[in-house]
Amino acid sequence: MLTQDIFVSIGGSKNYYGKKPFKIGTPLILRKEPDNPYDQEAIGVFSPFLGKLGYVSNQGPTSVKGTQTASRIYDRIMEECACVVRFITEDAIIAQVYPFKTLDVRFEIGLKDYEDLIFEEDEEDLFDDEFEEDYDESDWEDF
Repeated sequence: MLTQDIFVSIGGSKNYYGKKPFKIGTPLILRKEPDNPYDQEAIGVFSPFLGKLGYVSNQGPTSVKGTQTASRIYDRIMEECACVVRFITEDAIIAQVYPFKTLDVRFEIGLKDYEDLIFEEDEEDLFDDEFEEDYDESDWEDF
């Protein structure tokens, strides 16, 4: 197991959404891309909702001092793992890597039949009508 924290520089964001999706504390996904035609040790950076945001830097000039390149961490992480944005500067985005964790993303989207929506509205109207029929104003005159 790794005992030290791993930090990486995220590059290439200008080719996707820029820096806008990156906020300190944002959880992201790192995914190995062994079929990448430009770099066999490429690691893509993904948002669960936006898709690809960039890459873990794999060149000295694009990596911030003190961070590790994609080549250095490639064999030390799973095919997909989590990272969290920790620092953002004018020139860099730095994330902490969690090599043995993945993001647990849950959201629920479903379809509802239009007829069900109408029935629910009619059901509410029926309840109101029943209430009015059982208790009209004349019943309250004795009180």
